[in-house]
Amino acid sequence: GGPMMGKVVFDLDTPVTKTTTGILVLPRDHPLVLKKTLRIEYIIKQSKAACCQCSYCTDLCPRYLLGHELYPHKIMRQINFGLDLPYEIIQNAFLCSECGLCEVFACPMELSPRIINQKIKENLLAAGYQPKFSGKEENPREMKEYRNIPSSRIKNRLRLDKYDEDGRHPLPVIETDPNQVEILLKQHTGVTSKPVAKIGEQVNEGDLIAEIPKGKLGARLHSSIKGKITYIDEERIIIKK
Repeated sequence: GGPMMGKVVFDLDTPVTKTTTGILVLPRDHPLVLKKTLRIEYIIKQSKAACCQCSYCTDLCPRYLLGHELYPHKIMRQINFGLDLPYEIIQNAFLCSECGLCEVFACPMELSPRIINQKIKENLLAAGYQPKFSGKEENPREMKEYRNIPSSRIKNRLRLDKYDEDGRHPLPVIETDPNQVEILLKQHTGVTSKPVAKIGEQVNEGDLIAEIPKGKLGARLHSSIKGKITYIDEERIIIKK
């Protein structure tokens, strides 16, 4: 993914999925890599020690500026100090798009409301919690047009400006013809797809290999090459030519 919403991967055999938008290769000690690999325990301790309660994370939050009732600074205060705030404050972490503007640009202490929101959502979903929202249309806040951040400033904060060669692609684009593909069963919004193909089955490019579980939100998966299915488990399907 991108430098703000993407994740750090160290395994070069990690498969590309339909949501893979880009691959950035950075030194292991690059500030962006170090920040994205911090443990959540350290992030919370850092937040408790350094948060100055300025509310800049909310002031510049794109979802807040679009009119949503998302207040990252209140969520941070709840996590830091255990305040008795209305449950809607924490539930509204589900409104967070995890764009990363708060941690990259807004917070003067370089804290990460994005990661906090991400972990809140993960824990609530794991506990079976389903958020409920009114669905009413929101109106953008008056200050929205004055709080847009130039992408050049973001690149500078990410320490990526030196890699920008006037928009030129640093490497040639080549087409590949892989002999094997690994298709993950969970690479989309919703639940994990259910395999409908069998090990040893011959498939053509475009054949259905995994279906959406009945009554659930998910996505169908299709073979990207012509070949034979050699492996299936709860996470992936492997096809070889």
